[in-house]
Amino acid sequence: MGTSVTKSAPIPCGSKSYGWVTDPSRLSHEKPYRRNSGKAFLFCYNMGVEEKPMKKEKCLPLRMLKLTSSKYPSAWSEIESARENRNWPDWCYVPINRCLTITMASQANVFQQVQDAVLMSALAPWRISKEIYVFDNELANDLYSQPLDKLPTVVFERLPFPAIYIQAPGLGVNGFFVSREYDVKNKAVELRFTFCNNTAEAWPAFIAYDSASTIKEAVDKMSLGRENPRLFDMVKKAMQLTLYLCTGNPEVRPRQNRFKRPTSHPKDSYREIRTWDVGLRYGAAIKQYKQTNKTHAGSHTGKRPHYRRGHFQHYWRGPRNGKRTLEFIWIDPILVNADKVDGELPAVIHEVKDND
Repeated sequence: MGTSVTKSAPIPCGSKSYGWVTDPSRLSHEKPYRRNSGKAFLFCYNMGVEEKPMKKEKCLPLRMLKLTSSKYPSAWSEIESARENRNWPDWCYVPINRCLTITMASQANVFQQVQDAVLMSALAPWRISKEIYVFDNELANDLYSQPLDKLPTVVFERLPFPAIYIQAPGLGVNGFFVSREYDVKNKAVELRFTFCNNTAEAWPAFIAYDSASTIKEAVDKMSLGRENPRLFDMVKKAMQLTLYLCTGNPEVRPRQNRFKRPTSHPKDSYREIRTWDVGLRYGAAIKQYKQTNKTHAGSHTGKRPHYRRGHFQHYWRGPRNGKRTLEFIWIDPILVNADKVDGELPAVIHEVKDND
C-alpha cells in the first residue's frame, strides 16, 4: 500500500511504503524521520527496507547501493547473466526495461517497481567503477552560464565511465548519477540523471537526444521546463557539469592516494570508491583574480586585470567526405592585464587522508 507524499509529511520506510520524491521542494536537506521508539530511519527512496537502525555509510551513493542490494539480493547477478545475451547496445550497461523485470518479481506496487528499476539501472554500472566527481564552486558556477546553441549531442558519448556520481554546489541536492540509457521499447537513446538528497531520496530526469542534432534542440523538446521549472533548472546545470567531464581536457585529480580497484566481483566497500576533485586549480586562480580585482578597485592607473570568460569549443577533424572525429575541449578564462597581478597562480594544497 503506498503512502501519499506531501511537502510536510514524513516518509515512512517500512516494507509497505515508499519514499520516492514527488515534490521537488523535498529535495532540500531534511533530517531523518524518527518513530516514537526513538530509532532513526533513513528516507530510503522507495527502498522499503526492514525497519531497523542502519550504520550510516561514508558516502551517499554507497549507502543507496547497499539499500538496493538489501532489497534485491540477486539483482546484480541477474543483471550480469542478462548482459551475456543482451539485446541492447554494448555502450548501455543495462536498460531500465531489464531492471524492471527484476523489481516486478519482488514488488507488487507498480509505482515502486518502476522507481526501483530506475535507480537500479543507475547503480548497476556505477557499482563496477564507483567514481565520484566533486566540482570546485567557481568552476561549477562558470559552467552553469554556458550556452548550448551549437554543441552536438554526440559529445555525450564521451562520458569517462558508463555511470558516474557528481557533486557540485547550486543543485540543492547531495549529487546525481548520470549515465546513458537505451529505451528498448522505443529504440531511443537518453541521458539519464538521478538526483539524490542527503536522506537517500531520489528524483529522476532524462534527455532524449538521439533525434536532435544539437544539445539545445534536445533540451527545447523537453516538456519538463513547463511542468517542473525547478527540476528543469537542475537538469540544465547537471548537463553542463557532465559536458565538462566529456571534454578532452578536464582538470581532474584523484583525491586519495590509496584506492582499491573493484574486481569483476565488487565487494561494495568504501575503499573501492575513487573520488576526483574537479577544477581545484581553476577555482584557486579565480579566487586570486577576485582578490586582485578588489585591490585594484578605484585605481585610475589603467584598465585593471580581468578575465575573459571560459567556454566550450568544438570542431571536426578529418576530410569532409571521409571519416571525421569530433574535438571537444574547454577553454579556460584568459587573464587580461596579467602583469598587474602580483605573484604566480596560488598553490593548491591536497590533504591526504587514509580511507581505512
